[in-house]
Amino acid sequence: MGHDRSKAKKKSSTSSREGSSSFVDLVADKFMNIKSGEKMQEQQDSYIQLKNRGLDIQEAARKEAARVEIMKLGQTRRLNVLTGLQ
Repeated sequence: MGHDRSKAKKKSSTSSREGSSSFVDLVADKFMNIKSGEKMQEQQDSYIQLKNRGLDIQEAARKEAARVEIMKLGQTRRLNVLTGLQ
């Protein structure tokens, strides 16, 4: 009889340890999910910044091309005025 009680006591302490282990695993999983979510958000933010930089560079290139074209037109007009071709 005493032997059966010690087994029951041993089982209950083991199951409580397993329960706490499961809780620790759940907390650890939650922490890892939060960390991986933060990492994913950082990657998305980085991608957005790179994309915006690319768009800024494209816009700057278009503006420069337009400026060069305006300068060429101005030079052509001046040349036409000088040569009398208006």
